[in-house]
Amino acid sequence: DADAVAYAQQNYGSARIDFRSGSADDQEFLSSLGEFDVMVSIATIEHIIDMAGFLGWMRRALTPEGVAVLCFPASFTRDWAAPHHRRDISKRQARRLFPSAGFTIKDDFYQNEIITLKQLTSEEHASRELPAPPLYRWILWYLSHPHHLFARAYQLIARGGFLFAHQEYLLEKL
Repeated sequence: DADAVAYAQQNYGSARIDFRSGSADDQEFLSSLGEFDVMVSIATIEHIIDMAGFLGWMRRALTPEGVAVLCFPASFTRDWAAPHHRRDISKRQARRLFPSAGFTIKDDFYQNEIITLKQLTSEEHASRELPAPPLYRWILWYLSHPHHLFARAYQLIARGGFLFAHQEYLLEKL
């Protein structure tokens, strides 16, 4: 977002920091960024079209001793108010994904939070900009993904709310 880049440059800019606006799906833009000792990607890979291409770019852009930190949701997200998510990534999928992209997992961290139905609905009423899909879309989603329906029902009954989990990985090149 150009406004966010302008704000960041004005408030945090220096000769050693460069802010740019671009797409994680644009390989030409990514290639123009150069090399990095450290890369941090927060809530990116669940949004982009070409996840393998993005991870490949990260591996190529890291210096030989470089490290990357990736953070993304570890729970179902596409079934409710995240229509912009292209995929959910489980812990098991992440453990296969990173080595296939040329990374080794040096450390991992998981954060779990239970959000009650009351909290979720009060947030929806407080923020009209929450991109919650209409009810018929939820019904269609759950009919085509019954395992999500059972997982959500279990969370509501056994845990008293929806599970929102994040996973973070510290990665190095293989």
